[in-house]
Parts: sequence; C-alpha cells; structure tokens
Amino acid sequence: MTELPVLVVGGGPAGVAAAVALAEAGLRVLLIEQRDRLGGAIHRQPAVGAPQIWRGPARHRRNWAELASRLEHVAERIELRTSTVFLGIDGAGRFLFDDRMAGRVFARPVRAAIVAVGAVEKIAPFEGWELPGVMSAGGAQVLLKETGRPPEGPIVVAGS
Repeated sequence: MTELPVLVVGGGPAGVAAAVALAEAGLRVLLIEQRDRLGGAIHRQPAVGAPQIWRGPARHRRNWAELASRLEHVAERIELRTSTVFLGIDGAGRFLFDDRMAGRVFARPVRAAIVAVGAVEKIAPFEGWELPGVMSAGGAQVLLKETGRPPEGPIVVAGS
C-alpha cells in the first residue's frame, strides 16, 4: 500500500519548516501553497539599499536560506504544489484542492494535516480609518518590511 502523505497547507516559513521536519523524520509530505512560490511574507523585505532600521531582514534571509537548503536535502519526500488552494474535505474524507496552474480540482487522501497559513489582520472600521496617514498595525508592518522605513509623523497606537 502506498504511504499516505501528511498534508501541510501553507508554504511560508512555518509551513516549510513543518514539511522539512516531517520529511526529515521519514514521512511523505504534500506541501500546498496558494502563491506561485514558497516563502510567504518572508519576501516582504526592504529593497537593496533601503535603510536598515532593524536587524530582522538579514536574519530572516539567513534563516530562510538555511531552511531552503534543508528542503533541498529532503525534496524527494515532499510533493510541492504551488498555485494550489485547499478547498475542503469531501464526504469520503479526501482533501480537495484547486490547482490553478492546471485549471482543475483534485482530491487526495492524507494521513494528517497541518495548517500553517499565517495570519491576516482583521480590521474593525472606525470613523476616519480610510483617511491618508491612518493605517492599521498590519499596514505599518508591511510599510516597514517593504521599504525599511516606519510611518512618518506622530504615531498613535490604539486598541487592544
């Protein structure tokens, strides 16, 4: 009988780390990522030459390079499906996926599943939240990660 894979949904740092650890332990892995490449938010890094106001980007790039190297060593145990979205589970317990590159839906039985899809900020709208200069904590984080610069001017943090 063919060994059922462990499904990992999400190809960011946490999902890739989980897939690598499972493969290093000798398990087969089905790694699903909705984007066309692995890495998730790791690719939100300041451009070369942008001011470096914190040491995170260099450390994250080193950690990602190390993880990518480990991934190469166990690649034969990992079936990677990029541009693929997890849809749900059918009545027979098979996991359903939309392969957007092939333009088809497919079903696979899996041994177990790990969901590592990252986080998405949920914003509670308030009066004036769409005005210039007003941004969420997630928006400020994206600005910092992609440009290397914090928001300008006075900063007010509100909420819990």
